[in-house]
Amino acid sequence: MEGNYLKDVEIECSRQGLEISYVKALILKESSGNPWATRYEPGWRYLEQPPYWARHLGQTEETEIIQQKCSFGLMQVMGGTARHLGFAGLLSSLYVPSTNVHFGCRLLAQKLRKYGDYPSALAAYNAGTAVRIGNRFTNQDYVDGVLRLRANLK
Repeated sequence: MEGNYLKDVEIECSRQGLEISYVKALILKESSGNPWATRYEPGWRYLEQPPYWARHLGQTEETEIIQQKCSFGLMQVMGGTARHLGFAGLLSSLYVPSTNVHFGCRLLAQKLRKYGDYPSALAAYNAGTAVRIGNRFTNQDYVDGVLRLRANLK
């Protein structure tokens, strides 16, 4: 992970009460530490008032919808999720590491408060909710990948 993002991670982990090793591993899993990483997810359904944001920001509603269906930056924060968490700027600003890490850590902290443990919070960060079938998460490979990366960081 690039050293210049590390300070942002340290600050947000301190603010949100998160263990830094989990956030570092999540960043490596989500973007390999690339602040410009982007992924379009056409099936994303959780849109936050696209007509309002389009008018407010002076862009087309189609642009806002497409951007809310994209994940951005180090922590691959979904545009719609950022809106839900209170982000009011242009979604392209989620490429700024400090902004991205702020909203990504807010989301992870929210999931950790809801589920009470990091494996469940990681599953929910990736899938929206932590769903188990038996003793495995439906996205167990993702959770295992983050935990392996965390173990390698130590």
